[in-house]
Parts: sequence; structure tokens; C-alpha cells
Amino acid sequence: MKKFTYLQIREMLHLHDMWFNNVKGGILADLTGADLAGVDLAGANLTYIKEDFFNKLLLAKNEVLGLYNYLMTGRINGSVYVGECACFIGTISKVAKEHYESLSSGLKPDPQSPIERWFLGIRKDDIPQNSQISAITATWMREFMDNEKIIYP
Repeated sequence: MKKFTYLQIREMLHLHDMWFNNVKGGILADLTGADLAGVDLAGANLTYIKEDFFNKLLLAKNEVLGLYNYLMTGRINGSVYVGECACFIGTISKVAKEHYESLSSGLKPDPQSPIERWFLGIRKDDIPQNSQISAITATWMREFMDNEKIIYP
């Protein structure tokens, strides 16, 4: 696991935001293997990740409750597409009971996707009570479900 300081994460997210908005000098963030435990993401501009998440959730509205359940029970592992715990697309495929490479929703594995990169920070047994990334993701999911009138527990 790579350990980053708050300032390193902040700078990486700033450069990623520039990259996402096609600003010269921007760099695609790579948090693969990053240990974000204890990193305070409050105040970070995560808008592009949330927008990507919402756009993808719109395609997989039937799987949103299942994804939420997996998140709330610590059954997400952002580093793999298959297995007991899987990443964003992998979990959507488990809920849909479809192969992750041929989802009827049209979603496809995309390791460059902001939300798939975000999910890399979620490990098995991470729940909103012990993981800031899971907590932020749960908040986003509740906002999405409220907007879409999806009833959740």
C-alpha cells in the first residue's frame, strides 16, 4: 500500500481536476494501491467523481439498492471485478446477475473512470462507519436515490 500525506492527496486531486477539465498541466490521478485510511477528504473537490457516479447509476438504476447494500455491509473490494467482494462494475454485475463485460445496462469496465478509481479506495469490510470513502459514497448514493425516488433502508 502506498501512504500519502494530506498535502500530497490534495495536490493530486487538484491536478486530476485540471486533467478532468482539460486544463494544461493536469495529470490523471493514480490512487492504485493507495492507503487513504486517516486522510481527511473534507474540502476536496470530488464533483467530477460524483458526476461520473451519478451518470453510471442512471444506467444501472435497477442495481442501485443492491450496490448500496454491498457498500453498507462491507462487501466492496475496489481492486477486483469478480469474487466475494468486487469493485463498482463488478458489484453492479453481481447484483444484475450478469457478466461484468456484457452488462445489459451498457456499463463497461473502465479503469480510467473517476468512480472506478474512487472505488479503488474501498476495501473488503470498509463501511461508512470505518471508511471515509465509503461514508462519502453512501452519502452520494442516498442523494441519488432521493433524487430518483428510490426507497432505501
